[in-house]
Amino acid sequence: CLGESLLVSGATFAETDWAAPEMAAFLASFATTIGMWWVYFHIGHKRGAHQIEHSDDPGRLARMVYSYLHILIVAGVVLSAVGAERAIAHPGDAATLAESASVIGGLILFLLGNGLFKWASSPYFPLSHIVGLGLCLAAMLAGPWTNLLVLNVAAVAILALVAAWENRSQAAVKLA
Repeated sequence: CLGESLLVSGATFAETDWAAPEMAAFLASFATTIGMWWVYFHIGHKRGAHQIEHSDDPGRLARMVYSYLHILIVAGVVLSAVGAERAIAHPGDAATLAESASVIGGLILFLLGNGLFKWASSPYFPLSHIVGLGLCLAAMLAGPWTNLLVLNVAAVAILALVAAWENRSQAAVKLA
């Protein structure tokens, strides 16, 4: 799904004027995809595989985390790609509620699904994801008063914060 979102973003950008707002929206969309990849694969994927290998019922756990919880993650990536496509094509347009829901709502689904996935292999839902979800809700509420480029950049900033926080907390765990 992440690769498809890159293809959609690239194809949309190729059809636009290569002006600064369109380029900024494309780069933000590209950074969002990289951020999603980082948040998903950096910690959760390895920890989830380890948890399944050592589970008393690996089939049940694998089915839950890699089938059911991934529905939210994949839906989030797809919805984000829809929002990115719109933001790249019309970065200066005022964001409608539907566009806010695609740009930021996709990130909400991704962070929620990813947080639940990580929670299945640890005793807690990641605090970084809780903060990210709160920031997403604030950005979604602000959406109708801003444009698509600003929402796209806000999504990148939220995802970068979550990824950096998670990376930092994982480094602290390794040092302990």
